[in-house]
Amino acid sequence: MKDDSRLLLILVDGLPYYKVSSDLAPFLASVRVRGPLEPGLGFSINIYPELFAGRQPDDLGYFNKWGLKRAEDFAQPRRIARLLAGVADVSRVSQLASRALHKLWEGAIGEKNLANIPFQLLPFYARNPSEEVLETDAYPTVFSIWGTRLLLSYKFPGRLGEKDNRTVEEALRAMGSGASLFVLLGDLDGIAHVHGLDARFDAHLRRLDVWVEELVRAFRQRHGSAAHVVVVSDHGMARTDPSKAVSLRLQRRFGHIRYDTYVPFWDALMLRIWVQDQGLLSDMLDYVSGFEFGRVLSEEDRQYFGVTKREFGDIIFLLKEGFAFYPSFFGARFPKALHGYDPKLDSQQAFFGYLGPSTLRPPHRAVEVFSLFQELARPV
Repeated sequence: MKDDSRLLLILVDGLPYYKVSSDLAPFLASVRVRGPLEPGLGFSINIYPELFAGRQPDDLGYFNKWGLKRAEDFAQPRRIARLLAGVADVSRVSQLASRALHKLWEGAIGEKNLANIPFQLLPFYARNPSEEVLETDAYPTVFSIWGTRLLLSYKFPGRLGEKDNRTVEEALRAMGSGASLFVLLGDLDGIAHVHGLDARFDAHLRRLDVWVEELVRAFRQRHGSAAHVVVVSDHGMARTDPSKAVSLRLQRRFGHIRYDTYVPFWDALMLRIWVQDQGLLSDMLDYVSGFEFGRVLSEEDRQYFGVTKREFGDIIFLLKEGFAFYPSFFGARFPKALHGYDPKLDSQQAFFGYLGPSTLRPPHRAVEVFSLFQELARPV
């Protein structure tokens, strides 16, 4: 790496490539080296490592925010605990009430976000390391290669829509340090989930475009011709349709969930099932494959997306665009927009843009981006 070379890496969480237009985002639309970027399968916990370390779930050993506990870590709850969990899950007749009860329980036990996972099923799952790629020394990342200072909007106080503003203000102050910077702007994603892809989404995108231009201008003024700037998003976004809400009733067909038979986990649009009873696997696969609102990932799919390990689920089922599981293990309301559908869909394409002295072509997949950061860091 040249001694005077610095990197400004801006991640706009939830920015779809199709939304970058001269009307909504004139600065981003003017970036000469830009293109759509196919995200990895799943959610940001795995897409970030693909973007910033070139590592798919198989390389990391985890997939999505929650996984099934290993057999040696699982302990059957005592009878009284099971009874109390069953009583608590009566609240699931109202997803808002269930989420409120989860919040109370989080405060009582000092636990982080338990999402909206049924209390009876919580003992089955283990949480995955959501910020590993930002902190790890176990493998190379763009952050370790470039020695970046991290400015993450979710670390700043404020309402949805205000956190990005405060992050940008701090990033502009940080320009004086002369360091490479990573600026994560995360409010757009939240606005999409809560409000949909409506006027509020577009208004915030216009603000983001102005902020990104301001950051780029300040960084290039500070570092001149040696400055490398990458603006990227982790995934796109698609509208959902309340008439396409999918409610699962697996226990009616396959009996009570038990560690030694089967354990499902479903978020807003993905169902994973671990099947310990191999005599049940074929019937369960046939049943799920018959759902018309999605598809089971084939072995070829799993190889392509790097999710071949069976600890990620014996069955991985993905909904079609616009559908959503409701109720699910995440959120208290039906989401108005979602990401995480088939990464090859147009709606799911992320944004990639580069400004700087190097001549490069925009990558096509998230997992290819890290090699560009390595290339930019090589001595000229």
